[in-house]
Amino acid sequence: MRTIISALLIISFISAPVMGDTLRPQTPEEVHKYWTQAFNDKNIDQLCSLYAKDAAMKGPDGSDIRGKHGICESLKGFLDVAESMELKTVYVMEGHNTALLRSEYTYVTVSADGEKRRHFGQGIEVAQKQPDGSWLFILDHPSGGQ
Repeated sequence: MRTIISALLIISFISAPVMGDTLRPQTPEEVHKYWTQAFNDKNIDQLCSLYAKDAAMKGPDGSDIRGKHGICESLKGFLDVAESMELKTVYVMEGHNTALLRSEYTYVTVSADGEKRRHFGQGIEVAQKQPDGSWLFILDHPSGGQ
């Protein structure tokens, strides 16, 4: 039995699409899964790898953040204040190489004096299938579902 489980783990690891050191989502739902995993691991490189070069995001102040570089800078600031994230995919509506996703999430921040606070949100995202078959966010509105 142990041999079968070990073999299944090896097969699942080998079959996970990887580009460089980052996982590449093969379905729109996996973009949410990998985003949450990278966030909780505090892995900014993996987090940024889930956005297309010309992606756009609504910033915390309501401004539009355009381009992967700007999104990554914003996410770095978020990682600095947030301790953990739970995210649930509410639905996915997939069209030709494009998918609309809706999320509900909870994250925890810790203040300078150590006080923990829970925050809730509902986001709307658009992911696009890439030529290699992976999916990346092209639009991310963290409070768009509220």
